[in-house]
Amino acid sequence: MFVWRGLELIKKEGYFGFIVPDRLANNLQFKNLRKEILTNRTIKSLWFRPEFEGVISDNMIFAIQNKVPNKKSKIKIAVYPSTEFKEISKEEYLKSENLSWTIVDTELKNIFDRIKEETDVFELSEKFKTKVGFIAKQGKVTENKSGEQIKVFKGRNILRYRMLGNYYFDFKKSNLAGGTQDKEKLSKKNKVFLRKTGNKIISSFDGSSTYPEQSVYFVYTNEKNDKGKLKILCAILNSKLMQSYYWNFAVTNKDSTPQLKRVDLNRFPIKLPSSIQAKKIKELVERIMQFHKEGKSEQDIKNVDYEIDQEIYKLYGLTKEEIKIIEESLR
Repeated sequence: MFVWRGLELIKKEGYFGFIVPDRLANNLQFKNLRKEILTNRTIKSLWFRPEFEGVISDNMIFAIQNKVPNKKSKIKIAVYPSTEFKEISKEEYLKSENLSWTIVDTELKNIFDRIKEETDVFELSEKFKTKVGFIAKQGKVTENKSGEQIKVFKGRNILRYRMLGNYYFDFKKSNLAGGTQDKEKLSKKNKVFLRKTGNKIISSFDGSSTYPEQSVYFVYTNEKNDKGKLKILCAILNSKLMQSYYWNFAVTNKDSTPQLKRVDLNRFPIKLPSSIQAKKIKELVERIMQFHKEGKSEQDIKNVDYEIDQEIYKLYGLTKEEIKIIEESLR
């Protein structure tokens, strides 16, 4: 309310600065305020997480000018205690789903900008279908099977490259409250499942035709022989490269309950490998899935995971320097 009032009182081309909780930059409830500022004011600078004695909450300091910005407007950003401000295009904030004012590493952004510009890189939704699972009425999904119930997966059942446990649900109209209700889509034999929430992408391939409920996204194709292609997609989504992309450019509610919106999932930059590399990645995915089934050691699984990451880096053409930037962004 104070920020809205400040925007009303500021004179033309005058300046306005405030110290505010940093949730102004990300929370959905402030989306309209961020839109007003991004479209009708010029953000001069954002200084994240300054520390004040006796104050526990995370804060930020902004400086705004009452001047309509142009498309080339740059915003200076820094994170306390650094006073070295980097510039980011205002358009980057306008492109995000919630118009969030995120802390973006310029070097990291340049890597993904370069990736997206490659001719054989496409947004996930261009070649894959994505849906959210069905929404059941309260109390209709159960831990124990009874009657005509079928096996279903919730988000907590989805682990990296494997499934753990399941629930049961009697799939009929009277038990449904929303989400995807098309049996043909839900029962696709081969699917990639992803949790909707979490601080990292957790994805697994499944070939059992099991229905997912609403805490799960599922990815599928309408192709006949899509098992290998979906296993490769699972490897890409679980890779460190895409973990970095998610956490820095696609996550919503980063500081509370991190979640992946379907619109952002659809924008993931995907590149499919050559037939030779596709065979190798597919074999690695099958090996790590088998290792989980056999209860292999954590180190054995990590070793395969490492090999998959290296193949994905190679697929996207990353240099040693770029790989270092990606992996440092995950620390």
